[in-house]
Amino acid sequence: MALFELLFSFSGRINREKWWLTQLLIFGVGTIVTALAALLDGEDSVVYSLCTLCLGLAHWATSAKRFHDRDRSGWWILIEFTGIGIFWILIELGCRSGTYGRNRFGPDPLKYKVVRNRVRG
Repeated sequence: MALFELLFSFSGRINREKWWLTQLLIFGVGTIVTALAALLDGEDSVVYSLCTLCLGLAHWATSAKRFHDRDRSGWWILIEFTGIGIFWILIELGCRSGTYGRNRFGPDPLKYKVVRNRVRG
């Protein structure tokens, strides 16, 4: 899966490892962007707003794919906007394993990884 597709496509499935790595990447880039905005031209700039929008979109897209791996609709990401939703998302997406085998959102990302490694030898 290409990086752009991983970060900005809402279709498909990703496993916990890929989700955690993308969340850490998004958090790190967000921290750097916020620090640079505070040093240079403030957090009300257009560049800062566009970067924040792109990072939010990447978070929602990767979380939707992770919900797909749990055989849930990507719309479950909206629970994030409730008070306790962020903690539920961390447990649901970050700690629980995905559904085994193919589901309505596509093939199992872990099964594909194992098959691919066997082919490569």
